[in-house]
Amino acid sequence: MKIYMKLEVHYHQQDEASLIFESENSTQEKLFGEILLFCCFVLRLLVKFGESNAGYALAMSLFEVSDNLKKVNDAKSFNGPKLIEHQEVPGQKQFLLKLEYAKSKINFKMDLKGFGLFKSELDYYGINTVLLFLSYLVNKIIDNEREIARLSKIVKNCGQAFTSGQLSKKNEKKMALVIAETVGLTVNLSFDI
Repeated sequence: MKIYMKLEVHYHQQDEASLIFESENSTQEKLFGEILLFCCFVLRLLVKFGESNAGYALAMSLFEVSDNLKKVNDAKSFNGPKLIEHQEVPGQKQFLLKLEYAKSKINFKMDLKGFGLFKSELDYYGINTVLLFLSYLVNKIIDNEREIARLSKIVKNCGQAFTSGQLSKKNEKKMALVIAETVGLTVNLSFDI
């Protein structure tokens, strides 16, 4: 069994973004894939930020929103960008995420466009992109308290992976898989960690 996910986040203006999501999987596999993609993305950003103000800001944001995920469903509550329909013209800044998972092997790629050589403003857009992605996930399960509770645990575990000091470039994908599995939606795939 193979999971394939692709997410593009386009910032058309600083306060307006659109999402394009692609998946070739069934409903249960897609849900697990979206969670795994979210975990891979968050942990990759945390590794990229390192022990900087941005890293701690993202981790603290994850802890804060994990207690009330339904609040994330409204971009105004976290002062984030407004989600708009995708436009034909690509955004000025883009996060391009791709996940392939098969036979216990994760291939995750994150490409950034529009940030320049020094990746200026990556902290601002990175944190907002995590919150937009989380808002997308919450919106899908907003009426299911059980799934909200599972997602809350995942969000909190992503923050804890960073604050524990155990997260590194070498183990980020394995940690993402372990965290994603905490939802109990392993879709009967064999995981070898």
